[in-house]
Amino acid sequence: MSTCPFIMALTIVSAAADDGIHDVRALVAAMEALQRPVADFRCEFEGTKVAKGEGADADEDFKLKTEANGLYDTFGGVFVWKQGGEMNIDALHRRAVDNIVSRELVLVRPREREVESHTRSNTTTIGHTEIRKLDHVPVCMYDSPAMYFLIDEIKRCIDLDFYKTSIANDQIEGRPVKALTVFLTFKGPKEIPDQLLMRYWIDLHKSGQVVRKEYYQDDVLGSRCEITLRSFKVGSEDVWMPVSADIKSYVKNVNGKPAVFKDPVLLQSIYAIDGIMQFNKHPGPDVFTAKYKPGTPISDHVRKLKYQFDEEKISPRPTMAETEAMLHSQLAKAEAQKNELVAAPLSEGFNWWSLSVAGMGAAVLASLAALWMQRRAG
Repeated sequence: MSTCPFIMALTIVSAAADDGIHDVRALVAAMEALQRPVADFRCEFEGTKVAKGEGADADEDFKLKTEANGLYDTFGGVFVWKQGGEMNIDALHRRAVDNIVSRELVLVRPREREVESHTRSNTTTIGHTEIRKLDHVPVCMYDSPAMYFLIDEIKRCIDLDFYKTSIANDQIEGRPVKALTVFLTFKGPKEIPDQLLMRYWIDLHKSGQVVRKEYYQDDVLGSRCEITLRSFKVGSEDVWMPVSADIKSYVKNVNGKPAVFKDPVLLQSIYAIDGIMQFNKHPGPDVFTAKYKPGTPISDHVRKLKYQFDEEKISPRPTMAETEAMLHSQLAKAEAQKNELVAAPLSEGFNWWSLSVAGMGAAVLASLAALWMQRRAG
């Protein structure tokens, strides 16, 4: 592999005020060069989600899932990343209101352009498995260090043709940074203006790591992620790595539609557990498959979540007498429903029109969603 891009990127970064970087390709090249000492890393992480303010009150479904203090979810797990964007996220979530613990395993395989996910709660015997195209899945949506280790997310700005980007010089607390702005573009016969989607602030004096990210909903600030960095010794190099993030979200669904609030409606905190970050252990292909077992967690919190998850709350099989009672109950209900249908003629009974309209509405929504995805994909 040629070292020219590496040397050129370092030369650019060393220039005064980083003046050599004016497009996303040059920015990504500089970030990759600065982060090159980290071939892979592994960490354990923990986090919480807390609902706040009027947004939590406005969303009835969300409010039902929180404790009185707004605590919604505590989580923790193991995160493995490898150069090229391969990831293994093995996380456990404890829903605060009822202590149900769920496991979420996410495997990102960029070479296959796919994301594989497995989820199961400790109240069910069968979970949900899904394999989706990587281009259709924002990996940062999973509660893990993928929320704040963002080089792969920024690289996607090059690959996706419905993104348009611009770069400017900026400052955060007096430090020079690069501000990358991402717009969502729409292709089609109608003229639709570009929509502001995201902004990233990258500190090229700290290993090219992202220190702030903002997401926009209809050109209005929807969330802000503030990222904390720490310096690590990787071989003979000093490398800055993100170790925590605090996220404020201003968007909640109200009556089925996203609404932006003035004050935060959800606070999320996530951090890598201190002292157990491991670098350049060279994980093999099996690590990024579902059969890989990460072993016993070091973190007390993650170990506790694993213990709670293993204490499955699945109801035991019913006895023969209970099975017969359930069968008789179902037969009685079926007989009652049959009598009701006989007593009420079709012309003045069940509202089949409403059912057909609902079915057509669902079909139209599905078609619109497919059309929107098609337009986004070009």
